[in-house]
Amino acid sequence: CLTGKAAPRSFRVRAKRATKKGKDLVSSDAIAEEVGGALIERFGWSVDLTSPDLEVRVQLNQDELLVSLTALVQPLGGRGCYLAHPGLHPAVAWVLARCLDIQAGDVVLDPMCGKGTLLAEAANWWPEARYVGCDANASQLEASQENY
Repeated sequence: CLTGKAAPRSFRVRAKRATKKGKDLVSSDAIAEEVGGALIERFGWSVDLTSPDLEVRVQLNQDELLVSLTALVQPLGGRGCYLAHPGLHPAVAWVLARCLDIQAGDVVLDPMCGKGTLLAEAANWWPEARYVGCDANASQLEASQENY
């Protein structure tokens, strides 16, 4: 999903120092601040604590320093509860749509849309594109139309 994707424009850092050793030397907040400052300096990204493009997690314990990147995080919201006829799990549909890197003006075609969960989820989060669904099964298309 990340291949060929544009660099994140915003980020947040979550840090945790999970050891009592060195507690007087550095706090979890200080770790987050240093990592955040380095990302701003190096990449020019902006801090967004509520809806970042990328989340960086830093955990320091007695034996290791672990840095992880959360690649795909579904924003809080509908998560499929708006669908009259759910098919594909909405979280899976969101991840698939997120991997498409949908832009304003794009036309997204799902040639085997089934109940249209993928298209509905994509349209919910990226409404500036156009969505077209096809399916050989007429009852699936009827369910898809009711999902919109």
